[in-house]
Amino acid sequence: MGKDNKKDITDLISRWHSIAEKEIKALSEGNFDNLEKLLQESTLIQSRLDNILSKADLTRPGIDLAGSMKKILDMQSGVLEELQKGTIELSHRIGKLRKNKASLRGYRQTKHHLPRFMSEKT
Repeated sequence: MGKDNKKDITDLISRWHSIAEKEIKALSEGNFDNLEKLLQESTLIQSRLDNILSKADLTRPGIDLAGSMKKILDMQSGVLEELQKGTIELSHRIGKLRKNKASLRGYRQTKHHLPRFMSEKT
């Protein structure tokens, strides 16, 4: 692994780490547009890392990838868990709204009919 690769890898990992922190912040603020952009950026970094690491010789000591990758994995796992919780909560709310909508459709008011009197013929 060349010196340039080591520097590229450490730069990409540090950028990925900072993006993962921004993802957590965007998720906690409910800023889903920013979260989407950050996830796309994170995906690009992952593909670049994959490209570099697939060509690199990782048997030589050099960079502590495991520790950095573990931190990033933990952060992104937290983001995914929060997204799953939000999805489940949203699903329950949509279900309640469907039930309420169905019950409103099923509720029909009867028309008030005037009482009928028997006509007596004399």
